[in-house]
Amino acid sequence: MVLGCNLFGLIKKSGVWLFFPAILFLMVIPKLYVWTAEVPEIDSLYKIEGSLIHKKISNRKGWVVGVQSGSKSYYFTCGYGVGARHTCYVNRLKLPDYKSIDGASSEIWWYEQPVYLFYDQKRLARLDVSGRTIISIEDTKEDVQRHARSAPWWLVAYILFCLVSGAWLVLLEGRKDHG
Repeated sequence: MVLGCNLFGLIKKSGVWLFFPAILFLMVIPKLYVWTAEVPEIDSLYKIEGSLIHKKISNRKGWVVGVQSGSKSYYFTCGYGVGARHTCYVNRLKLPDYKSIDGASSEIWWYEQPVYLFYDQKRLARLDVSGRTIISIEDTKEDVQRHARSAPWWLVAYILFCLVSGAWLVLLEGRKDHG
């Protein structure tokens, strides 16, 4: 019983308990959303038509695909979760080709993808440009499934990192107390 009290005292004193909520909210919960993500069937998707547009978010986050419909612009991502790159055309089009299809007549099928507590993003599911399918619903399903398959491994890595780092900090704190 004394060992348990000492261990909890060391955990509290070292501040390692702060790792657990941080890892939970910043890493585990977002990966759980990626792991459980599903693409709805095509008859459940929203559809919008208009002129194709693109907008660069940043060098790290990439480009979002958009539609100019009337006086409004709507933007969509192909990112699989919080913090993921938005770019949709990886292995499909090169950057100079983005500009060649800007303004083209397009149809976008999309859905609201939950990516975090109380937060959804507009996920592109299918993109047709001038009658040609650039991104199919099958491409999107494959992308979502690929990231869902890797999510458990990331969860294990985050939890192991948390446990190893926490144990190391507790050991350091114990050495301070006991010389």
